[in-house]
Amino acid sequence: MRHRWFVVSFLMSCMAGPAAAQSVCDVTYTAQDGETPSHVAQRHYADPARWTWVTAANPDLAQGQAEPFAQGDQVFIPCMAPNTAGPAAQPLQDTGLMLLAPDGVAPLVSRTWPAQGMFNDLLAAALSESVAPLTHAIAWQDKAYGLDPQMLAGRELDMAVAMARPECSSDPAPAICARFHFSDPVVMVPLLLFARADANFSFDSTADLAGLRLCQPAGHDAQDADQNGQPWPSDDTIELETPERPEACFEMLMEEQVDAVALNALTGSSTIAAMGLNKQVKAFGKPLAQQTLQIAVPKVHWRGTTVIYRVNSGLAALRASGRYDQIVDRHMALLWNRLN
Repeated sequence: MRHRWFVVSFLMSCMAGPAAAQSVCDVTYTAQDGETPSHVAQRHYADPARWTWVTAANPDLAQGQAEPFAQGDQVFIPCMAPNTAGPAAQPLQDTGLMLLAPDGVAPLVSRTWPAQGMFNDLLAAALSESVAPLTHAIAWQDKAYGLDPQMLAGRELDMAVAMARPECSSDPAPAICARFHFSDPVVMVPLLLFARADANFSFDSTADLAGLRLCQPAGHDAQDADQNGQPWPSDDTIELETPERPEACFEMLMEEQVDAVALNALTGSSTIAAMGLNKQVKAFGKPLAQQTLQIAVPKVHWRGTTVIYRVNSGLAALRASGRYDQIVDRHMALLWNRLN
């Protein structure tokens, strides 16, 4: 996938260079004569179906999908659906699903990021790619990010965000493969090593990690890690801290309690920006490993295989149509602006 390596160069340029992109939401747009809410939604979200976001945020202007704005109308473009950004899950239709998702993994999954994150945006689009579209709402998981089968045993939860896909084709397969179906990757990003800007060590291979004190938030394992679930050897040469949230890792980094932070490129750069550490933290360009985010559905779920099929077929349709890249690029532009 082209975004795997693009995101590394993107992160490097964001942390070192000036801003070059313009915000696509939370801005005021000057409407042109004849433009409708659908046109504006296509321009800013690459999704004309979000015209309701535009009209809800501008109650004094055009209200119909095809009702044109007047030349010069000042149209506010929200980053989230108005009145749906709260932490509580929204009511579902009969065809709806409830997703268990970790908070604080911006821009991938976060209740405060536009559309509740890139992952959620892609999932919603994938589930809509059908003659009988599915909807979903989110139950936010504030602490433990792991897959707990008991949390998904009841009818109130249908699926969860899995932050590392096990290799279920191996022999023997990991025990979790007997309990969950896993979708194709919804998002794939490289796991990077972040250090203080004045760090005096280099990183070219995992051998360079020997003797370092590392921090990785709990549950942020990588896809192509070794058997111990980490992209580095399981030995006594590495000290590892595993707090619950990314912010804690960077606090430890700045207090020199650890030498580096292992985190996916997008969440790492977003956390650095939110904490105002752009000039104090650097990222090594060589990825440690690959991290994937996908959907996990318990095998006891009454329509588990159907959900996985719908997610996978929807993702394939998004990629074929180009909508996948449009959604990813939109979130990349938002991240670029926050970094700069």
